[in-house]
Amino acid sequence: MKLTKDEILRVQHHAAIGFEPMKAAVTGVSTDSRNVKHGDVFLAIRGEKFDGHNFITTAVQSGSCVVVVDRRWAEANPAMMVSLNVPKLIVENTVLALGELARLHRRKWRIPVLAVGGSNGKTTTKEMIKQILSEKFKVLATEGNLNNRIGVPLTILRLDRTHTIAVVEVGTNHFGEIKYLTEILEPTHGLITNIGHEHLEFFGTVQGVAKAEGELFGWLRRNKGIALVNRDDSHLSRISKGMKSVGYGMTAKSVDIKGTLAGFDERACPRVTIKPKGKKSLVIDLKVPGEHNAHNALAAAAVGVHFKVPGTKIQKALSLFGASSKRMEMVSLAGVNILNDTYNSNPDSVVAALSTLRSMNTSGKRIAVLADMLELGKEAMDQHRHIGRMVSRHNIEYLLTYGPLSKFTNDAAHTKFKIHYDQKNMLCEYLAELLSEGDVVLIKGSRGMKMEDVVEFLKARLQADPKIGGGERAA
Repeated sequence: MKLTKDEILRVQHHAAIGFEPMKAAVTGVSTDSRNVKHGDVFLAIRGEKFDGHNFITTAVQSGSCVVVVDRRWAEANPAMMVSLNVPKLIVENTVLALGELARLHRRKWRIPVLAVGGSNGKTTTKEMIKQILSEKFKVLATEGNLNNRIGVPLTILRLDRTHTIAVVEVGTNHFGEIKYLTEILEPTHGLITNIGHEHLEFFGTVQGVAKAEGELFGWLRRNKGIALVNRDDSHLSRISKGMKSVGYGMTAKSVDIKGTLAGFDERACPRVTIKPKGKKSLVIDLKVPGEHNAHNALAAAAVGVHFKVPGTKIQKALSLFGASSKRMEMVSLAGVNILNDTYNSNPDSVVAALSTLRSMNTSGKRIAVLADMLELGKEAMDQHRHIGRMVSRHNIEYLLTYGPLSKFTNDAAHTKFKIHYDQKNMLCEYLAELLSEGDVVLIKGSRGMKMEDVVEFLKARLQADPKIGGGERAA
């Protein structure tokens, strides 16, 4: 990646200081002083828990050749501005400046750009898509789930002349965010995995979620892009009407790529048949558990078909795909299977996880360990009660809950055994004693609940003493 002096100065700014002698192009962009490399431009971004302006000196010492600061900081620190012996760009908002840099960089490249959004499964689907497209293209893809106003621009700024396609994840928890991201990305294609009960605190209803996620299709509609549409989702079928689109689905009648769930293995990993219109069927045995991953695989396969990846290559890529960290990640220790689904949580993803837990063959207990689902607003209590009823419906006999909202889940569940905890360490100790060989345990909660702590506790205890646990205990 290279950014010239002229390109940097095209960013809207209040003042540009010290750029006259600058000749060499910037070779990277960083918002983290710990990762600055020689030749980087450093953007000092204000966050909830940090302020990048406090680390400008460190960034310059590490080799930053340009710094971008906001006007408020520049006016409050005139001596610092003088002492910094590098070009300085003063802007109103450094996050917006990052977006402008990314937009300018994006316009250098005439390649397909696929934006991937949705309520659930977008990171897994994005990774599946990357694996499929890598069979034919040089792919730039979002690292992890860097899908916000900082992550998306940083992804786009990694584009270089070697890339022939880009797959970029876009996330939202407020109206207007995806619209903003699409204006930076300028995607040629878009895929929304599904519409579900996410961030209801901000979106109000599922219809509000559809409106927010649908901002991606809105961009494509205005700019004659192509939508890849999950026709099984009524919201997506509705908001994609009249668009140039490729339809896929398992239950929908009229689709371009048809999926069929053919069954599960003993670890609840699905076999899915994918039939593109006019082409041979592909039979794929996935290595990731859960029916929801069959739907993710179908979405990814639809992208592969659209971009003319050979069927055998699609089949190979999906058959080899492994779970991402903390997303239905299977951990097997001392005869216990741990389903680590701790990255995040909302009602739809919890139901999918419970379905997976129910589908797993086991000689022991099925145990659900559930923590609070956050950002549900006024729906929070009802949605947690709903999950309790779903625990019962899926015949999960053992339920441990953690957090104030999950108390409603516990109260609503009718199970053989249930117990609620206000302290995570007590839950960990009890769970370790409850487990025995042959058990399978699902651990899930919203990001803010940090339920990966429970997984790490169990891993440490089971590795230290594989004979830990005694099976059933009285509450």
